Amino acid sequence: MQNVVSIMQDQGILSPAAARRANELLAEGRPLEEAVLAADGVSEEALLRFLAAAFDLTYVEVEKSAPAKEFLARFPARLLLKHHVLPLEERDGMTTLLTSRPSDSAAVDELRLMCGREFSIALAPSAEIDRCLKRLLGVVADTLQTLDALPGDLQVLDADKDEDLDLSNAAQDASIIRFVNQSLTEAVDMRGSDVHIEPFEDQLPLR
Repeated sequence: MQNVVSIMQDQGILSPAAARRANELLAEGRPLEEAVLAADGVSEEALLRFLAAAFDLTYVEVEKSAPAKEFLARFPARLLLKHHVLPLEERDGMTTLLTSRPSDSAAVDELRLMCGREFSIALAPSAEIDRCLKRLLGVVADTLQTLDALPGDLQVLDADKDEDLDLSNAAQDASIIRFVNQSLTEAVDMRGSDVHIEPFEDQLPLR
């Protein structure tokens, strides 16, 4: 990855000082994108456009190429939000996945395991990806991010244990109240007649 930094310096994208700092961060184990951006040498868009050209990847303007909600619903929302990635389209059995972190393979590995799909990478700025995810996922995005930020609000119950669940107390849980309120508010805003929550082992689609 230091060769990439050297090329960016040779092309005038990074100053010598920024390149030195980026190489120091790489030596500490930081990912390439994080190291270059932390060196204050280049904008995220400029970095991603360079990486797209250097590694023969596609740079995508998300606002002009956003996927359909129906297509996005095929993927676990929690993983998309966790890794800040956006499935864009499927062609010839290959799903294009937008990311701002091409050196991070964890997102592709987890999605491949969960969905049984093959993915190819395209690049887009993180802010555009996150904005599109929130717009398309709606209340799901805000709720999942809120719940992730408050780990103490949720408990995993062992269904095999012979214990009674006090629903009256459970209903007072802040995260549950927040989830229900946001769900109903969005349903009203969208003039929906019904709210359907469909629990699966690894997903909770809200329709």
